[in-house]
Amino acid sequence: MKRKRQIPSKACIILIIVLSVLAIGGSILIRRFEYTAGTRNDVHYCVTHCFHLSLILRLLLISIAIPASILALIRLISLVLKHSNIRQILFMLALLFLGPVIVICAFLYIPPPLSPSLAFLKGFEQWVLQEAEIDAIQTWLANDGAKHAGQHYSSEDGFGMDMPECLVNLNPKFIYIVNTASQNGPSVEIIWSFFREYYGLTVGSPEMETPEKGHIKLNRSDYEFRRPVKPGAYIFIRG
Repeated sequence: MKRKRQIPSKACIILIIVLSVLAIGGSILIRRFEYTAGTRNDVHYCVTHCFHLSLILRLLLISIAIPASILALIRLISLVLKHSNIRQILFMLALLFLGPVIVICAFLYIPPPLSPSLAFLKGFEQWVLQEAEIDAIQTWLANDGAKHAGQHYSSEDGFGMDMPECLVNLNPKFIYIVNTASQNGPSVEIIWSFFREYYGLTVGSPEMETPEKGHIKLNRSDYEFRRPVKPGAYIFIRG
């Protein structure tokens, strides 16, 4: 009988260990996939791997946390009814809440499905440094960019013959030429879409002040996370 009474405790501990391993290992794996997707600037890769893995991991965590908490609750009630040692009661009480806490922390750390993360942005930085001819873009801005200031272009409508190859060859969804009031002249936003959010590259003159790495609130509902890559150029996620 003594062995049977200990089964809920042992099973609960095993489930909590499995839960912790899944939460930590799964989160690291998803971040790695997102970084790889960023290095390829490949949203499809991110959806195929990160989206499905994120959903599966969330379901697994919930399906393990629920029985772990139930077993802990059963054992806790049994200990209380038998007036067991206070340490045992506190231990089972801790196990009862540990499962939900692990799930909540994992949900906060795991990127939401269909949303670019900072891991994606770090990978995207590597793609930009390899594929984007930032110097050529800055030269074009200094020579011909001013006459396009204030103009918006999209891949659906076509970028037109006036757009240089250093911009068009990046295959963006949108190109915005921002008419800034700065003496440094206009800047260009090269933007790709990620379902409900956007990410991209902003390039201005080498003298343009680039923001420090960090989170910037644009208004009540929108934000932008920026990461400088070169003088006068930074990448961002906007949502």
